[in-house]
Amino acid sequence: MAVDQPPDQQTAPAAPRWGLPDAALCFLAGFVASNLAVAVAAGVAGTDSLVFIASGLIGLWVGLVGSMVAVARSKGTGSLAADFGLRFERTHDLIGLPIGVAVQVVIVRVVYVPLTPFVHDLSERLEAPARDLSRQAGKGVGLFVLGVLVVAGAPVVEELFYRGMLLRAVRRRFGANVAIGASALVFAGAHFEAIQFPALLVLGLVLGWLAVRYDRLGPSIFAHAAFNAVTMAVLVATR
Repeated sequence: MAVDQPPDQQTAPAAPRWGLPDAALCFLAGFVASNLAVAVAAGVAGTDSLVFIASGLIGLWVGLVGSMVAVARSKGTGSLAADFGLRFERTHDLIGLPIGVAVQVVIVRVVYVPLTPFVHDLSERLEAPARDLSRQAGKGVGLFVLGVLVVAGAPVVEELFYRGMLLRAVRRRFGANVAIGASALVFAGAHFEAIQFPALLVLGLVLGWLAVRYDRLGPSIFAHAAFNAVTMAVLVATR
């Protein structure tokens, strides 16, 4: 007959064996998959099309998520929720929505105030990448698909990697503050947009703080989605 062990004799759950090298490999897998996808799309539909944009994003996401699932199964619990914090708590996580809007509408504007006298046409240069995406997407269905990719797909996958895997891997070795800063730097740098770097860095810091504060990705995903949604709303309103 089985007998429950006393609390001090129960086996503690094994610590995950994945870490920074695995995060680097997952990032590389996403980068390679994205480049392969856009190479195929460029040959089929050209580089100035929604197909090209979507192929790059979906290739990146498949590479990232696929490799993270493999890492979770081989070196963790096998669960994206347990290993990387991909969890939601209903309405509690909606706190991320006003935070994401505030970062986009208020904090980012404040960050760029010191640069205004030194950067010609700063506002136009900040909006240029998003406007290029909007132009490539076209109107109607294309713009709707772009909105889904930017507002729904990107926040989930990017938070899963940057604040789920990367932040947690750094945190285990160097602590929460270093993890928030490091994940924000990598997140901002990975977009390869120099003029947008400060805005993305600030966003990354806020998203990292949310992930640490709530120990799950729900709030940061909603904040990221709201941040991107403001951009899409402005693009649609000014087309």
